[in-house]
Amino acid sequence: MNWHEPGAEAVTAALLERGIGVEAGRWSGTDGPERFARSPLAPRVLRVLAEVTVTDPDTATATARELLAAVAASGHGRPVLLHGSDGGAWPVLRLARQRGLDTRIGVEDTLLLPDGRPAADNAQLVRAAAAGPGAP
Repeated sequence: MNWHEPGAEAVTAALLERGIGVEAGRWSGTDGPERFARSPLAPRVLRVLAEVTVTDPDTATATARELLAAVAASGHGRPVLLHGSDGGAWPVLRLARQRGLDTRIGVEDTLLLPDGRPAADNAQLVRAAAAGPGAP
């Protein structure tokens, strides 16, 4: 559930009442992190999806750090999945790896491999991400 979207809290409440687990999306550049921090439902979500919407590789990591600080400051202690998109996908993935956080990669996030070549498919992106400690 993307917390910056209208009705997110009401839909989350309805899902939780029915025993359905919820991942709370907190996007950079939105009021989602602040709204989530104030929500009484925040401690009940399964995980926080910290999504860095900045696509500039030179600023995506700094934005990710700010977003993670906001997640930590909320005090809810939920597990975090951190990911970025486009030019920010690989720098944010490296930060997630450094911090021991869950992350993701796929064509929804980027069409390019770390070296800038086009990826053939999701599997190639995943292989590049899983290639080892120095990758990507």
